[in-house]
Amino acid sequence: MTGAIALLLIQASWSYQGGQGLGFAVAALALARDRETRARVFAKYRGLFNTNPFMAGPLLGIAVHYERQDNPDIDRMLGALQSSMGASGDGFFWRQLRPGVSVLAVLLGTYRLQFAPVVFLLPFVLVSQAVRFVGLQRGLATGKTAAIDLSRWLAMNASRFDTVVAVMVGMLATRAVVAVGPAFLVVPIAVLSWSLLRSQRFASYQLLGGLLLLLAGKLLL
Repeated sequence: MTGAIALLLIQASWSYQGGQGLGFAVAALALARDRETRARVFAKYRGLFNTNPFMAGPLLGIAVHYERQDNPDIDRMLGALQSSMGASGDGFFWRQLRPGVSVLAVLLGTYRLQFAPVVFLLPFVLVSQAVRFVGLQRGLATGKTAAIDLSRWLAMNASRFDTVVAVMVGMLATRAVVAVGPAFLVVPIAVLSWSLLRSQRFASYQLLGGLLLLLAGKLLL
């Protein structure tokens, strides 16, 4: 339980010098069972560590799994995994899941505005925390197998998720056009929405942009 709580706070320790290193070390110490493992963790995990915050759970489990065995392979493995899993985590959470649930929130918000915050937060929190904590337990139990399974799961669902989001963007564009008026606006609105979704920099503005578009349509009418 202590390790899980420490994992929630890992991003709070972020710094330019060590990234998430301090938080990762504290969480690893909380999961270490014996004095020898704690000594190795304290000596090794005070340096630079940086990955996607939700992927830190699986990585923490993997690291502690091999430290309990005093397996030296973890030194080489962890450096590679934090980069590869950080990239896949950023792609899934920031470029797919967050924009996708924002479109869903806007779409359902056109029917009942009070649903929008819940629809945005609930799926994102459930998926991200499931990856964080289930990944932690899998990493503790199976080591690097957990990273392989998680990478496969993210890759397998990426194309499916893109298809679902594309359908929702089309529905949102249609709703916006119905509010604004001319049917020929469906194509440019859909193209603009999808372009915003695929850009990590502007993805967080999708929710606000959709609401403003619908508000403008209602005011014009």
